[in-house]
Amino acid sequence: MLIVDNMTNREIFNELVNDAPNVTGKVEHVIMKYRREILKRTQFPVVFKAIDYVSPKKNHWFIIFRAFSRKDADAPVITYACTANSKDGFYAFMVSRYNDETAILLFPPHLFHRYRERFLGGDMTLKGTDLIKYFFLRNPTFQSDESVEDKRVINTSCEDGVCLGSEKEKNFIVQGTYLTYEMLRGRQIDAHEKLYDLLHENEE
Repeated sequence: MLIVDNMTNREIFNELVNDAPNVTGKVEHVIMKYRREILKRTQFPVVFKAIDYVSPKKNHWFIIFRAFSRKDADAPVITYACTANSKDGFYAFMVSRYNDETAILLFPPHLFHRYRERFLGGDMTLKGTDLIKYFFLRNPTFQSDESVEDKRVINTSCEDGVCLGSEKEKNFIVQGTYLTYEMLRGRQIDAHEKLYDLLHENEE
């Protein structure tokens, strides 16, 4: 079971990578249900409500199916993430690919607080895992920015904005905070300064 407060980054990495095949098995078990639902739809895109899944390792995952047309019925877009509570709030983790290798993206409570503040206008309707699910319902994928000169820094763009983070150790990426695209265009925040502040804070 994932216990953020008591585990190292590498222990978290191993726990999630070893548990991911269980999530894949769950997806294979339910995918035909979503295929039928997609074929019935007349309007697209369609994003289905996140389903909760507790793995045999007692980790709490959620899985989101989406389709952009009926052609996706046999291969819907699937997003899944693991959540874990800590003394600071709820974390989320994605098993992803980075540099053609398996990687973990960590999203700390601070990022979701900034998302609510900056994208949702401070709306407190969504909290905890409900806020996390909403974030991933809207943001299924994260594309890294290869133009950043400092390779410790990893920016990823998503539908609603940009996550700023860094690779803490090989293939373990912490997405430290969130900015809207409007903030970047308006230069309301010096993104590079924030990135370096984030790096230095975590290195102390």
